[in-house]
Amino acid sequence: MSTDAFGDKLGTFRGMYPCSYLLEDGHLAVGSKSVGYRCNSTSCARMIMIALNDIGSVNGVGATGLIISTTSGEDYVFKGFAGRDAVMKLVNDEKNKTLRGAPSTFTKSYATRVQHLRRSSFPTIPVNALPMGEFEKDDMQETLDIMKDMTKAVEQNKAIVENERSGKSERPPPDVRKSVTTKSMRFFAAVMKNRTDKDLDKAWAKLKTEKNKTYPTVVLSGIKLNYTIDEFYNIFWSHGATHPQEDYKRDVQGDKDLTTTDWIDTGDKFTLSRTQDYQHPNDAPVGPPMAHSVTEQTLQKYGSHGLVITNSTTVEGIPMADCFVMEDRILASKTNGGILITVDMGLNFVKRTVFRGVIEKAAKGGSKKSWKAFFKWIESLPDYPK
Repeated sequence: MSTDAFGDKLGTFRGMYPCSYLLEDGHLAVGSKSVGYRCNSTSCARMIMIALNDIGSVNGVGATGLIISTTSGEDYVFKGFAGRDAVMKLVNDEKNKTLRGAPSTFTKSYATRVQHLRRSSFPTIPVNALPMGEFEKDDMQETLDIMKDMTKAVEQNKAIVENERSGKSERPPPDVRKSVTTKSMRFFAAVMKNRTDKDLDKAWAKLKTEKNKTYPTVVLSGIKLNYTIDEFYNIFWSHGATHPQEDYKRDVQGDKDLTTTDWIDTGDKFTLSRTQDYQHPNDAPVGPPMAHSVTEQTLQKYGSHGLVITNSTTVEGIPMADCFVMEDRILASKTNGGILITVDMGLNFVKRTVFRGVIEKAAKGGSKKSWKAFFKWIESLPDYPK
């Protein structure tokens, strides 16, 4: 393979070595400025450039592989070297020369590849349960185009409070959370006006019993909570929730930088939707420590009879995450003295992978564990009705 593909970013050529990255055969080129990888196939657009002064460490993986970790938190695993130790020594020697000398003008590592957009759902699969060898054989650097649907509710409520304080209104300053709650409650009040209680009961009975191809696997059932449907919605899911799901995600899941949009009408006058944008802990041995995730939720409330919440999340930085879409659903049904919870889920594979069985097993176990922890958290709240 020619070094022309790498351009002048490679610097003075030092050596080229056959290897593989993920499932692709290619070559690793070492230069005086950077390390570059290019796959052999003409149909493959993947090229990776890693600046020497951006390399944090180079370590062996197995008998023939090596992992290059950058100072910006990226990990690249290359396998199948005939003389792995010699390649590691060369990369380290060139890196040390760069650090001792003048800084390179090429300072940013990057990778080009075919882009994929996938959807998944909270909770994410516990990737630490997957074998290390399988992490190395799938893409962990796919990027995600995330569309945010941010509303102006917070700004509008701030303006109301400022008007109250400046004397432009005689009403006392409104509570922002209460004001937004009224907005969502008006939505469901309108739903009740357009549909009779009998119709809602009938529709709910059909929804909770009919088979749904999107959610074929039940992971939790028979969990009873001491709330009515209205209380369950108001306390955990409404705009002004007393204990919003976001609290659980931050305090228990360890999510950071979490933002949640307001619920908005999807257009059918019955379904609300919102988006959660956050960083989720990544326990995998490779990839960033926090994975950027976006959860899309929908909510339907069937009067006092039932409530359904669906979840779908896009994730980047997780090994094999580009192969599938994970969807899950919470069904809350009215029962004597409270509500009964059922959680079901499913996977929609958007990309072929030999690890389908492993992913399905991990997804089922991860979904069950995460949602069970959520409902345990609810029961542990100090104001949970006994």
